[in-house]
Amino acid sequence: MASVGAMVILALIAPLVLISPASGAQAQRAPDRPATDPFGVADARPKPPGVAPSGNGPFGAARASESTGTASITVVLDAQPDDGQDVAFTGCGPLGCGPFILDDDADPARSAQVSGTGLDAGTYTVTQSALPGWSLAGIVCDAGEVIDLDARRATITLGQGEHATCTFTNTSAAIRVVLDARPDSAQDVAFTGCGPLGCGAFLLDDDTDGTLPSRAGSAGLAPGTYTITAAAVPTWLLTSLSCDTGEVIDLVARRATVTLTAGEQTTCTFGHEAIPALSVTTVVEGQSIPWDVNWTPGGDLLWTERAGSLNVLPVGGVARELTLIGDADFYAANEIGMMGLAVDPSFDQSRRIYTCQGSTVGGQRRIKVVAWTLDAALTSATRVIDPLVGNIPLGAFHGGCRLEFAPDGHLLVTTGDAVDPATPQSLSSLGGKVLRVDATTGAGAPENVFAADGDPGTDARIYTLGHRNVQGLAIRPGLGQIWIAEHGPNVDDEVNLLQNGGNYGWRPGPGYDQNVPMTDLSIPGAIPARWSSGDPTLATSGATFITGSAWGAYRGFLAVATLKASSLRMMGFDATGHFGLMLTPSELDGTFGRLRTPALGPDGALYVTTSNGTNDRILRVAPA
Repeated sequence: MASVGAMVILALIAPLVLISPASGAQAQRAPDRPATDPFGVADARPKPPGVAPSGNGPFGAARASESTGTASITVVLDAQPDDGQDVAFTGCGPLGCGPFILDDDADPARSAQVSGTGLDAGTYTVTQSALPGWSLAGIVCDAGEVIDLDARRATITLGQGEHATCTFTNTSAAIRVVLDARPDSAQDVAFTGCGPLGCGAFLLDDDTDGTLPSRAGSAGLAPGTYTITAAAVPTWLLTSLSCDTGEVIDLVARRATVTLTAGEQTTCTFGHEAIPALSVTTVVEGQSIPWDVNWTPGGDLLWTERAGSLNVLPVGGVARELTLIGDADFYAANEIGMMGLAVDPSFDQSRRIYTCQGSTVGGQRRIKVVAWTLDAALTSATRVIDPLVGNIPLGAFHGGCRLEFAPDGHLLVTTGDAVDPATPQSLSSLGGKVLRVDATTGAGAPENVFAADGDPGTDARIYTLGHRNVQGLAIRPGLGQIWIAEHGPNVDDEVNLLQNGGNYGWRPGPGYDQNVPMTDLSIPGAIPARWSSGDPTLATSGATFITGSAWGAYRGFLAVATLKASSLRMMGFDATGHFGLMLTPSELDGTFGRLRTPALGPDGALYVTTSNGTNDRILRVAPA
């Protein structure tokens, strides 16, 4: 059980008060406090007592100026959490009784402790009134006490000149709500808190103007289930939501549901980020299906066109096509051609890049991965390893062919099923797979599950299987997770988080049935998608993760290009891979036609290729 603890201060704004008893009965309250709080219950604070008719102090003793005794008692209220709840006490001694109220919060109107001085030797009692929603967890005095927790009473016997301090520790269930807006903003955010007795509304504002606080809370809550819901705010997005204990989080609904036991305390933090407007400019135009883009360490932009060209836009230069040396077997038709592109992590030393492309040799058509070196002037590319990975099935459609380096330095290669129902589930075929290979030799990574299984019938290069047509491949920064976007059949485009040796369930046979689910969960161990489109599909293509503080609410989202939907989709997943929500920036929603590849450039901007077939572009997208 998590506890906010005694150091937490619940800063209450004007509409907020404390929680009433479970019965919901409304007690008398100070006139400056409203009747209900965020969770729809009444204010149970005691009415401040009047001045004792005798004018005596808390223990019925004379005023200090008239007293002759030398003993004293100090009573301290320790509320956990600190709260605006007033607590009534009665102190009694040989000369009578007197009431007093303590309040353990930052409000200077009432103190958290009181002292009775000038007391004669004798026996004194301090009794705390019952406090709805709170439990008296302990009473500790430092001299001569007899404690009765059930009666909420301490009995102290004092000698002449003796002093005692008694601390009454009260605990309650409590919820604190914190608004964390990035950047800090004057934007007010409306919240609704609901509990067993009703609902209440409040506003928070995470800025420095002092008009509204950035946090609010309620203590004295009865055990039960409570919800806190943030209202939608234009141009802002709830990107994170967490509570200390017992929560069920729904980012899409902007809601936390918290179940509290007696005395349990939790803090729920709602993280909002601004959704930036986007600026879109054209970097290169007049292209024909620019399939993939990448950069040299020096910032030179490279891209492939499916018809067969490899191109460069040098820093400060003019776009041009590279001369390809040793590319006589290149093959392009339908969806197949010059596709994926990767730059070696050691490019400065090796000058090496990699392409995934169609090939025809002796009438046999295949897809392969080729290693090239670029000349110093960036005018030509020469094949140096051909093939690095070969014998990938080629059909009229579903070629896969996205390339990306994994954090451990191995090269990842996605393949399509070549419209062959047998390939996705076959461990002897490279079709319908994600491969993980050594970028120097093309051999399977030794950590691949199928490299270590000892079965000569399985291909050691296979990392995952059961795919249809993997078009997107992205490494999640900071976590190293490998994510893919798959182009689906008649239903269910998918986004998947890969596991070594995982089977992602594509099995269209017998025949080639485009109406079966993308993931056949009847396959033992089949891994469900992290996101699926359902019907209609979007025709998901390339993907990349967004990084950089300038992107605001989009930071950390997976940007997925779509062909049929002609839009860029921003998908939010938590650190464990659970899907949260999807946004479609209006600037890239049907504006430029079919979109194929998003890639984050070295300047922090997102570069997006169009795929309309004529006059295609490479777009630069950045926060405005």
